[in-house]
Amino acid sequence: RKGGMIHTIDTELHAAFHSRIPMHRHRHGRRTLPFRLSTLASVVGASRPTTFSGVVETGMTLLGDGEALVQTKAVAFVEPAATTEDLRRAAARSRAESFPQTMINFGDAQYISYLKIGNQILAGMLDTGSFELVVFGADCRTCGVAAHYNPSLSSTFRFGRLISQQSYGSGSCHSQASSDILQIGPFREAMQNFWTVQQANMSVLAHSAFEVIIGLGPPEAPAAGAWKSVTAVISNVTSYYDMAEPAPDWALRQVDKRLEIADETGARTALLGNFGVTTFSVCLGAAARSNGIFVWNDLSALSQPSLFARVPVTGYHTWSTSLTNPILVVSRGSTSSGSDEPVQLGCGAEAGCSAILDTGMSLIAAPRIVIEKLREAMLLLKPDCSNPDDLPNLVFELGGHTFSLPPEAYIAEVEGNMPEYLAGLVEFGNWSVSHTCQLLLVESVAITENGPLWILGMPFFRKYYTTFHVGESREERAFYIAEAGEDCYPVGLGEQPLADRRSLLRRVELQKVHLPQTARVAMREQFANL
Repeated sequence: RKGGMIHTIDTELHAAFHSRIPMHRHRHGRRTLPFRLSTLASVVGASRPTTFSGVVETGMTLLGDGEALVQTKAVAFVEPAATTEDLRRAAARSRAESFPQTMINFGDAQYISYLKIGNQILAGMLDTGSFELVVFGADCRTCGVAAHYNPSLSSTFRFGRLISQQSYGSGSCHSQASSDILQIGPFREAMQNFWTVQQANMSVLAHSAFEVIIGLGPPEAPAAGAWKSVTAVISNVTSYYDMAEPAPDWALRQVDKRLEIADETGARTALLGNFGVTTFSVCLGAAARSNGIFVWNDLSALSQPSLFARVPVTGYHTWSTSLTNPILVVSRGSTSSGSDEPVQLGCGAEAGCSAILDTGMSLIAAPRIVIEKLREAMLLLKPDCSNPDDLPNLVFELGGHTFSLPPEAYIAEVEGNMPEYLAGLVEFGNWSVSHTCQLLLVESVAITENGPLWILGMPFFRKYYTTFHVGESREERAFYIAEAGEDCYPVGLGEQPLADRRSLLRRVELQKVHLPQTARVAMREQFANL
């Protein structure tokens, strides 16, 4: 693989699978496969198993992006000399200077930026919680208003051989591997792999502003997920021979298919790698219905390192970190007669939790205890929702640094009826009434190796300017986070530039609420590999 955090591992495994499985399978026939599979299983076991843990499901993937609506902005970062050196190396590797691109707000639930595939300009959602570039084809009869991309209009479009399924919290879709010329941000157009959706079961597409999901998860994640799937089916086959039984043909065919997928996936380059993106930043406007900004190759840390806190990425193949000591704290400006004592929400320093920073997640996902305590706090709210500042702030630590979110991060006025895919996930209030003030949180049931899983979605980026640094190793990969001032300019942590203003509730269009791949894991999986 080109670059990427697991370059050595990928090369080693790719060579092992490539040289042993296909060659011997074709030369000697299927009867020798169990021996070869057993050998391969030991090869995989000898490699670092953590390389193959991840939220990604099997499938090949690649990201894509698109065009630019310009908004001015520079940014900053933080940290010691070693961190600055990491960023200097990133700047040297980058193919383009920093470039800001507008993220247009739709219903305070989706933000879209433009890209060009073939000769067609498309609206894309920049999503750090997904791992693939997924394009909704014009021929897809179940893709609602998202069905826009027409391959027949591009002379450079090519279909690939593989078919896959992408699963999101908002539903699923079936797609075919494809490639076409893509242009996004400041980058020159280049050939890019993606998935063209041919069938979908996602009711959000009936009201979506996006026509493309631009997965910006760590670039090695698709290949890692595909090889993890290979190890799983190999283990299944070898289990039969451990019992001195022949493996059934369907299990052997499954190995063939998974190897084919993994081989193609590992041979491709994700969007971030394809365009040489080493860092990018996201900030969403604090005011209701305001736009956001996405900065490609943002290296402001070199010029303003004191403004940002460095938060290490702890996930192997996700944009995740440790979250500890979450509490509810009543703000100093509150007129409530309730208790001023902080309310503990678990995730202590010893037990801890994990948090994914997800730009494609419309809401925040948190464990049940958080929802229960906030539901109790909602009793302080007047029927007309005129006193949101009496509600507590949500305070927590990421990587040892303290962050806080105001009440407007977890409550909002809602517009429209509750869509089916949200029913039972956001279960509080009378959803048949429009324009009502509600608690808007998704319950996360998943546990990680570091404790319960949180997802910090769009509300987090409305307060914090966040830079994602890919890095060349797991040790280098990190977030750089500053508080966002007016117009999404970063200011130092602790300066609390918005502390004196009163909370202004947003009006969220429920039918536009999108739950990405990470949300599906949080909502449905008992254990999440990050």
